[in-house]
Amino acid sequence: MASKLVEYKGWVAGVNNIAPDVDLPTDQYGRVIALRDAVNVDILTSGDVRRRKGVRQVIQDTNAHSVFANETVMIWATPNAMRVADSNLTVKTVLMNAKLAKPISYVTVNGRTYFSNEYINGIINADGTYEPWGIQPPAVAPTISGAAGNRQYQLTCTFVTYTGEESGAPIGNTISCGDIPTISVSNIPQSTDPRVVATRLYVTNIDGSIFYRAADVPVGTTSVSLNGFFAAGATLKTQFMVPPPPGQLVEYNNGVIFIASGSTIYHTQPLRYGVYKPDDNFYMYSERVTLLKAVPDGFFVGAEQIYFMSGAATGEVNQAQITQGRAVEGAHCELPNTEDVMFVTERGFMRGSSGGQVSNLTEKQIALNFYTRGALGYSEVNGHKTVIGIFGESKPNPAIAEDFSEL
Repeated sequence: MASKLVEYKGWVAGVNNIAPDVDLPTDQYGRVIALRDAVNVDILTSGDVRRRKGVRQVIQDTNAHSVFANETVMIWATPNAMRVADSNLTVKTVLMNAKLAKPISYVTVNGRTYFSNEYINGIINADGTYEPWGIQPPAVAPTISGAAGNRQYQLTCTFVTYTGEESGAPIGNTISCGDIPTISVSNIPQSTDPRVVATRLYVTNIDGSIFYRAADVPVGTTSVSLNGFFAAGATLKTQFMVPPPPGQLVEYNNGVIFIASGSTIYHTQPLRYGVYKPDDNFYMYSERVTLLKAVPDGFFVGAEQIYFMSGAATGEVNQAQITQGRAVEGAHCELPNTEDVMFVTERGFMRGSSGGQVSNLTEKQIALNFYTRGALGYSEVNGHKTVIGIFGESKPNPAIAEDFSEL
């Protein structure tokens, strides 16, 4: 074989694993300025190479996975436990459950971190404590009775926590009373959730269908008497709603939390993250959803291809196809000091912006193997900004050049 003497003087073109070795980019002097691959180094804008700093283990936990951190806590799981560490790296176990073995997705909203995988979900508060996501609603409305009459009234109820969070409500029971009702309420449901402090009763007006808040009955009280009209109370907003289902991905956008479960995206009620309407609050795709990443005016969805959805939080949904190719599940992150996001598809690293704008940062010179799962993280060290990806479960990509060398 013929040989060629090559002088290396910096790699300002970065990594290129697509072009044949004889076609790697060169500078004006014929010097190669691209690498096939670079391991544990950063390629600076100047083309110089800098070794990355080493790492050291600060917490040891067998089979740990799904690590997440925000300003107050670090969270991760093992096959049967969820753990939290504070800024002093003090570790505590907050939940034990074998359903935690699957990869977990997280999103922080107002200091509370909502987590989910395909089998279990929950919340980690800013102080590192765990609580369930949502409140199981009463199974049935209370029993009601009253003086006979020809006016109809309905009564139903919700559970209310000490923070004011409210559950869904079942179908109401109906009673006929006079123009000014006196209603005896018994068998008031009791919650087993220790967060619940009261059962909230709602009653309709004369022959009406809108429920109004009538009374908060403390835990342990199973019967009360209601008198008069209740139209001055707040209206019921959560009838027939239930806690959100678990799913492989969670994301927040404009006052709503979205949950990808299989090939369906469910969403909570606006500013009521503990409830959703099972018969209405969802969008379906033909394949498993592997991307759910928000920008200010919408979010990117990856299923059989990549879409951009806007208006989902207001009900005025508009969805457009952005690009072909499937997204790598879990491989996404925010880009600090911007409103943009990064995610990975079969075609490379994509930068997404408001309005569904995307740019492929790597397709022209880097081919990735075909991955089914991954994770992205943003790093900034000594002024050098990078997005680092970790991938698994791969299949080879024939677009990658066969000749190969490592630095």
